[in-house]
Amino acid sequence: MTFKDLRDKVLQRTPIFRRILNEKGNLSLLDFFKETADSLLPPVSLARQEEFFTVLKNLIDKYINPAISGDAIKQLRVNYRASTTDHHGPLTHPFFSNSHFVRSLANEQRGRNCVFVFSVGGVSLNNSSFPRGFFFHNNDLGKECLHFFSLRYRQHPVFALPRYQESTLDAIVEEIDKNKNFSIGFKERLKEITRDVCLQPRLFSARSYSEQITYLNYCLWKKMPGQSAVNLIYLEQENIVNELLLAYHLGRDTALFRLLTDESALRAFEKYFDGIAGAFSSESARGTILFWAIQNGRRKRLIRDGLILASEDGEYRIALEPTALREAILKKEIMPSMALTFIVLSFYYGLSCGGGFLQVSYLTAMKEAYRSLRQTIGAGQIEIDQLSSISTDYFCGEFVLGTLSNQGRDVPATPFDFLLYANGDTAERLRDTASKRSLNEAVDQMMPELYKIVYGKATNILPPKFSYEPTLFV
Repeated sequence: MTFKDLRDKVLQRTPIFRRILNEKGNLSLLDFFKETADSLLPPVSLARQEEFFTVLKNLIDKYINPAISGDAIKQLRVNYRASTTDHHGPLTHPFFSNSHFVRSLANEQRGRNCVFVFSVGGVSLNNSSFPRGFFFHNNDLGKECLHFFSLRYRQHPVFALPRYQESTLDAIVEEIDKNKNFSIGFKERLKEITRDVCLQPRLFSARSYSEQITYLNYCLWKKMPGQSAVNLIYLEQENIVNELLLAYHLGRDTALFRLLTDESALRAFEKYFDGIAGAFSSESARGTILFWAIQNGRRKRLIRDGLILASEDGEYRIALEPTALREAILKKEIMPSMALTFIVLSFYYGLSCGGGFLQVSYLTAMKEAYRSLRQTIGAGQIEIDQLSSISTDYFCGEFVLGTLSNQGRDVPATPFDFLLYANGDTAERLRDTASKRSLNEAVDQMMPELYKIVYGKATNILPPKFSYEPTLFV
């Protein structure tokens, strides 16, 4: 199998992604993202817009900085988009940060300074995106890791984790000191960066790891080359959904309330969402109905029994009525599923949600399923027309931008690599690469990994040699 064969196989299984690359793949990364930096007004009523903006402003005020929330909401009113690609964790994976760099550059040309990321808190700590800490590269380009949590928590979703303590940083410093791959100078630099990023007093007043991540990433992003004036609004999408449900839907006669409490709507949900990635599958017993149960820090899938959701082992049951749902949400006993999250954010509140190469397909499938659901239970034509106008093919996912080089070898650069190796030319190198390299070239660097995701097996086929000028040098 050649690289072209591998690429064709990936695109054969992802037709919407293939269409995006066919139509836009020859654009530079910057030009591609400039198109999504153009104005996009919310396609929903003013009342729904104000609900969404009120909740979002409250979260920015509470978890990030009240001084920036006004400008953030002002930007979102005219460019109603956010990335939902990231896994909610310390900003460490290059395939997340690459997108944020280019979106920031595109925003800059529109006079905007906020990058919105509504990340997935349902990701488990053992995910390859490494939400349990940071990873970076040593002087030989070997991968190194710093851990906030031990493997004892590997099956716990970020959503359910407690905050890390100051003692965790002591353990990380000890981990650095014991590493034989680091010179004394490298160790001191790494400890300095770690303390600067992870020891801010405000992080230890947070109630959870999820809250810490939001503020940590906001501060970390300002240390990236050329990003000191950019506000990274990095919020857990499940938390946004919970706050919207609590404030505007539990106990009020809305489409979302009926979805959660009306048996005919629930039957329609099960009929149309069965088998869609991110929802559930009755055939393979995967996924969950609307919410996951959280018990002892781990998730459990729920199935419906009338107006009750129950775990398969019977240890958790919740009535689908407002008081019980409100109490369970406040106690973090339940977590919205991906399907419910997108129903709320994208289909009810109309947000254009940017995703990776798979999201552009399953979000499109979910929109069609939700359209069928709403038609089945009697939605009006105005609502159906609004659904049609909501974008589900906004790609801002897997590609390579910044690289770290040593004697002709290159690896994708992580945010911690930028802290370790950046110099005065780095920001301009990023800008130059984003303006010259095509979307196709940048995505092709990821194709072997995408093949592994789609087909469940690794390949030894390599992508074309980097044509990028390296961004960082050891």
